Amino acid sequence: MIKKLLRQRWLAIVLFLLGSLHILIIHQTYKPNTYAQRPSLVLDEFIDAPPTQIIIWGERESGVDLAMEALQHSFLDIQVSRHARIVRTSTLKDDELETIAARTNVLWIIVVRSPCDWSEAMMQRKKELCFETHILQNTGWNPCEEMVSYNTPWYDWEDEYGGEVIVPSETKQRNLSYKNMFEMRRQNLLMMQQIMELVPRHVKIVRLGEFELNPNALVKDLVKEYKFTLAQDYKPLSIPSNPTGTLCLNRTKWNEAQKLIDWKLEGYFGHHSLECHLCYNDVEGVNSEEEEGNKTPSIIYLLGERNSGTTFVSDTLAEAFDPPNSMGSNLEKFSSGIPVLLHKHMFRHDLLNEAELAEVKARRDIVWVLVVRAPCDWAEGMYRKPYHLCPPKFPERCGPTSDPDQKIWMNQNNVAGVKLLDFFTTFPWVDWAESVPFLRSSTNREGDPEVSISKPSLNYTYPNVFALRRHKLKIMKQIIEAVPRNVKLVRLKEIERSPEKFIQDLSREFKLSIKEGYKPQTPSIVTHSTVCLTPMEWEAAEGEIDWELDGEFGFSPFDCRMCYGYDKSTRLYDRVMESNKVKKILKESSQQTKVKNSKASK
Repeated sequence: MIKKLLRQRWLAIVLFLLGSLHILIIHQTYKPNTYAQRPSLVLDEFIDAPPTQIIIWGERESGVDLAMEALQHSFLDIQVSRHARIVRTSTLKDDELETIAARTNVLWIIVVRSPCDWSEAMMQRKKELCFETHILQNTGWNPCEEMVSYNTPWYDWEDEYGGEVIVPSETKQRNLSYKNMFEMRRQNLLMMQQIMELVPRHVKIVRLGEFELNPNALVKDLVKEYKFTLAQDYKPLSIPSNPTGTLCLNRTKWNEAQKLIDWKLEGYFGHHSLECHLCYNDVEGVNSEEEEGNKTPSIIYLLGERNSGTTFVSDTLAEAFDPPNSMGSNLEKFSSGIPVLLHKHMFRHDLLNEAELAEVKARRDIVWVLVVRAPCDWAEGMYRKPYHLCPPKFPERCGPTSDPDQKIWMNQNNVAGVKLLDFFTTFPWVDWAESVPFLRSSTNREGDPEVSISKPSLNYTYPNVFALRRHKLKIMKQIIEAVPRNVKLVRLKEIERSPEKFIQDLSREFKLSIKEGYKPQTPSIVTHSTVCLTPMEWEAAEGEIDWELDGEFGFSPFDCRMCYGYDKSTRLYDRVMESNKVKKILKESSQQTKVKNSKASK
């Protein structure tokens, strides 16, 4: 039966290719890279048929209830329901996959939670059930208190809620057992992955850590991506003022979690190993040898690629902590004079060598804040604002023999006439930051000698913008592997929605003191929503992005989105104009905040 379905899809693919022959001819020399591990693009009835039903599926304690609350009465003529919890030890069979594929009207909302946060919540829930049982049976509580290790058998219990059933449970076994709780999680993620790869156009991943910061952002994205209409009586949920903070694990549990969790699979859902926190103020299970050299850090440095949100993160940090130096402009707080890497944007064309990595490892006093943005959103940002891109018409301005007085800053004319599809694939990114704006005085006094904050080489040309991203992520990965305990990874969408949570988590995890007079920060007045891609742009991006590497930074293939009704790419000019509107709003808001703070301090 599944073979019949595949034959139908092959026919649809052939028809699509014939209709897009002119595009294929233009790109006949283009070959996608071999880095990507991606789902298949569904080129059949889903392309022109937005869903009319939402089914929410997730494990216990993952945020399914919150997703139901946010979506249940939000849309006109869209039925929203939850799927009954699926309890089984086998993956989905061919006939079950065919049943799912036949439900062409369904949008699957897959709700997931960071594995360590989820595991602690599950253990707490099981303890509560255990207490209730022992109270009813008038027995002691000791058996409940003993459930503290991840590496023990996990006996699942019967579901306490119902829901729609498309994928059945294994009804012959009412209470399944697993080697440990993460084996059960892996089983559920594998089933979710099957559905995601079967109908990628009709799947939306919702990560609780991001979602709970602003549930209404999901509603906004669904309207944009699936052409849903808001209900007349739609009422946005109130944004939580005190979201869940960092969960600190002792070293014993942290070690168990790192060994038991399938991080490669978790990366497919946008979770990474740094989401399990080994905090500095928790030394339980740590011996003196392990703790040697791990003194509490006191300095914060920021790393992140252009158009990733580093300025916003820098401003957020400056409200709570004192910058390590005053080198450069106010825009470069926490960003200049960085050991080894020199500048936040990591202006170097080669990876760190052994001597440089040794220097990084020796600096246990530094917290490295790594700022990342979803790959397609970031690449579109680089398209609108191509900082330090060498002008294609003037290649002599770049390279070791170029004139350092020739400024290469940001000029949209350098990509004028280039389609986003080509920018993703065949347009070379020639990166040259050795220009006047990036030569800084060591003391900021006029007349002082200037110092370069980049380390250029001959390897400054990348096949496309995603190759540039791959290079920068590899540098960040070197930092993570060198000092894993001293790294804080932050995704732009999360910090925009709750900068205050970021500050409090950073303070708790690394035992950093917040400066006196600090005032809690509010969410950004502008948050970045989904960047819509055409089917061809989406397919090209999926083929160029190294999803295994991006997964280590918390991004999934489903973070790049096609939108129904979006078949013609937006012009660069229109993208720039819209970006300028946002920039103006942010500038006015910043000025108002400064005036308000000035009055409050008097």
